[in-house]
Amino acid sequence: MKTKHKTIQNIAGEILLYFYVLKTKKYQELQKQTFDFFTNDHDKGIILKNKENKKNELVDKYSDTDLYNALKYLQNKNFVFFANGGNYMGGEAFHVIELTDLGIDIIENVEKVGGDKKFIQIFNLNLNVESLLKIENDFTIESIIKASIL
Repeated sequence: MKTKHKTIQNIAGEILLYFYVLKTKKYQELQKQTFDFFTNDHDKGIILKNKENKKNELVDKYSDTDLYNALKYLQNKNFVFFANGGNYMGGEAFHVIELTDLGIDIIENVEKVGGDKKFIQIFNLNLNVESLLKIENDFTIESIIKASIL
């Protein structure tokens, strides 16, 4: 199911939460997250390469354009780092995803008394970090969003 009526910031916030849970609970799964996009086909717009071979719920949940824009947003804000990726002829690659210190701080500092509310301000999502950290088995993006939102 593709997203409808969500801003780039909302989608980026959901993806950042998903990456955070993978980092804290299933780090190897975070390392497997790779996305290759064709970005210069003006007739078709942004297209995820080899989508049919991807078993990735982010690919199922978001349109190619939404996913690309959210990943670029997270990268440009320095919330995530792609250790292996970059521009190539006709497209852009996002491989070997790591959360930056800023990406972790923006999630974990949200609930400190008198703490930083930047996550809520940037992504327009109310966050419950304690519930997020209690997730044990269901690592789907839908369950992560449901557990994390107040």
